[in-house]
Parts: sequence; C-alpha cells; structure tokens
Amino acid sequence: MFTQLLSGLSSGVVPMMAAVSFFSPVSETLAIALLAGLALLGCLIVLNTIPLSYNVMNLTVRWRTTLMTGLAFVMVVGLLVTMLSFVNGMIGLTESSGQPGNVLVLAEGATDESFSSLGFSDVGDIEKQPYVLTDGDRPFASRETYLLATQLLPKAGTQNFKRRFLQIRGFDDPELGAKIHGMSLLPGGEWFSEAGVRSSVPGDQASESYIEVVLGDGVSRLMAGDRTPEQNAAARNPQQFVAGDTFTLGDRTWYITGIMKPTGSTFDSEVWAKRSLIGPLFG
Repeated sequence: MFTQLLSGLSSGVVPMMAAVSFFSPVSETLAIALLAGLALLGCLIVLNTIPLSYNVMNLTVRWRTTLMTGLAFVMVVGLLVTMLSFVNGMIGLTESSGQPGNVLVLAEGATDESFSSLGFSDVGDIEKQPYVLTDGDRPFASRETYLLATQLLPKAGTQNFKRRFLQIRGFDDPELGAKIHGMSLLPGGEWFSEAGVRSSVPGDQASESYIEVVLGDGVSRLMAGDRTPEQNAAARNPQQFVAGDTFTLGDRTWYITGIMKPTGSTFDSEVWAKRSLIGPLFG
C-alpha cells in the first residue's frame, strides 16, 4: 500500500458539500401519513361500518395472534434499525480516517489494500512525480504494508483457544506515516526505532529480540481485556496497554513503544511496526 499527499489537491480549492436537511422530508412524509390515517379513522367512525366494539373483542379473543403479529413487526423494525446503525457507523468511521489531499495508490485490479502488491520500481516512480509534496528532498509519501494476523488467546479454565484478527500496518518511517495520516502519540511514548527491534526489556526474559510496535488507542484497550486478574493487579494501567508493556503474537514477543492518541478513525484499531520485519514474518 502506498499513501501520498498531492500538492495540487492541498493547494487547490476543496469543494464544500451543501447543507442538507434530513429531517424535513421525513417529517413531511410522516405528517401526510398521520393525516391520512386520521382521515381514514374519521371515515370509519362516521360511516360506522365496523363497530369499534367488534375490534376490541377481536383483540381480546385472538390475543395470541395479535401478540405474535406485533412481535414480528418489532423484530423486523429492530433488525432494520440495528443494521442501518452498523452501516452508518462504518461510513462515519471510514470517513474520519481519510485526510484531505491524501491519495491511496493500489496495484492494478486490487480493490483493497490487503490485496495490493506494488513493486519497488512502481513505488519509486510514483514518489518522483511532480505533484507529490516534498519535505525538503524527501517525498511526502509512505510505503506501507497492510495485513491481518491471527492472535491465539487461551480460554480461561480450558485447553482451547479463541482467535482475534489484528490489523498490522508496516512502515519504513513511522513519523512520516503518522504525519500523513494525522496521528500522534500519547505522552510517554515514542515511535519504534529504525531497526524496529529491541534486544532486551527490563523485567522480561525472552529468548529472542522484541519486535517494537505502536498501538492504536482502541486496540490497546481491547487487548488489555485479555489480561488475567494477576496481570491486571501488576499492570500500570489496568484499562489499556501503555508504553513498556509486552504481548505475544505468533511465536514472538512484541514490545509497545507508544500508544497513539484516539482520533475516532480506523487507525485506532491498528498495530504499527517496521515494514521490513512484518512482511517476511507473515509472508
């Protein structure tokens, strides 16, 4: 995956969306439906074709059918509201993840960044385009690898495991990537080093080197929920991971160098690490 800022878009005039009222048309429709229902009820009362006492008696006699019909309508409406809430929430989340002027470059035919594979020569050609912003002699472009990794978590009191999918994004330069994506760190944290690994951590004895990572605020809270009561008692922050904590993914231990500030974007759910390490590690 390859992300870049365009100087043409950043210096041009961004069209603004016109304000749209979502409530007026709906209110008018409901008002018309309500008036139509009241008119129909008035006609029935005036004509007295079906006595109201018959309707009341019908509801009391056939209360089981009436109850099932009402429950069916409630379930359908509830399911519809739930699905619309989910879809609108996802739309709002993805909209907040974009930055004005950023362009996401994918391989031809790829519909998602996890399926895109750009060659080094292609990426180098894109970086040299005249419309790419530069920071001195460095193009304002971030070469990234995006993948999903499965984390196995033991179930308490059993020999079984539950699985969680972690979104991992690899960077060559995390500070440049954070600047492009509009992310920053919480106080006390730092971006992972140029090497992306750490040989030792105080108080932890791992046989291999630690992979340095930066976590989004959301995923740090989610992963902290997997701690045992004993681990929570010894944790510096029981609510979430903080800089200096470690976790296990695959057969490696990962060292957290920092936590990103919450932004309400998809990056809050991501794990950032060195691209040259996670690419070969996950194939």
